[in-house]
Parts: sequence; structure tokens; C-alpha cells
Amino acid sequence: MVSRVPLVVAGTPAAVPACVDLWIRALAWRDGLEPAEAVHDRTAGKLETPAIRFAIVGEQSAPTAFALTTRLSESSADEKEQPAAAHTAYIELLAVEPAVVSRGLGRALLRDAIVAASAARCTMAVLHVRVDNTAAIHLYESEGFEMRGEPREHAYSRAPMIEMRRPLRP
Repeated sequence: MVSRVPLVVAGTPAAVPACVDLWIRALAWRDGLEPAEAVHDRTAGKLETPAIRFAIVGEQSAPTAFALTTRLSESSADEKEQPAAAHTAYIELLAVEPAVVSRGLGRALLRDAIVAASAARCTMAVLHVRVDNTAAIHLYESEGFEMRGEPREHAYSRAPMIEMRRPLRP
């Protein structure tokens, strides 16, 4: 059987509501409980801000996976890293429909984000992942990301998060 690489396409504003719903389902599946109501509005806000790349797998009205890559904001960068923030891509959201995990969709979106960030002349890609999300950590490590620093509490969920980084070639 021939394995197929998932087709990753640019997300459009029409995909935002379905991606927000997908994010909520993915969090509920991962965490075993429904996320707080405010997560919906925060996610929609993120998806409506300028991005290096907003990409989906599937139809705009019903994506099976999506990723959002932005520039690291100076306000979220460590003080000593603020000058480099403009050259740092932040893989802010990456979600796969729970029914289709482990089929290469996340990897395809991650690779797409790396290509887009490099094309945007970024020299570093950064993301944050829950320390108990071993499947995601394995994926990120297999694509060249390395853990950096000590776990920190997520601002809203209080879950311990670890930063992962990968150098890029613009």
C-alpha cells in the first residue's frame, strides 16, 4: 500500500470557526475534560491575527487538522531575546481531529510551518507543549526540535509546559 502525504493548504477566514471547534475537541480529547468557555474566544482571536501561515488539511468548512504559525511577539519573548523575536516563528496552534491522530497530519502541518517560517526569513522556530503530551514531544523531537529551559505553568490551564526550539535556514 502506498502511503500518501496529507495535502496541506492555506486556511481561509471561512475555516476559522471549524478550526476553533476542532481545537476545542482536540483539547477535550487530550485532557479528558471540556476546556473553559474562554478558550473558544482566545482561539478565534489567535486565528484572526496576522500569521506567517495558517494551514489546514481537509476542506475549509471541515478541516481534519490545522496549524497556526506567527511571529514571536516581543511581549512574550524573554527580555534578552526581544531583539530576535522578529526572526522567530512561533508555532502557536497545531491540532488534529482526534479520530485521525497518528496518520501523519500533524507531521505534515509541522513541516509546512517550518517551510513557511524559513520562507518568511525566520531563523528559529519555537513552540510550547504540555510536558505530559509525549506523542507531541516525540513528533517535535523527530523534526529537530529540542527542549529548552524548565517547565513553566500555562497562563490559563496551569498545566506544566516546556518550550521547544529548532533553528531554521531562511
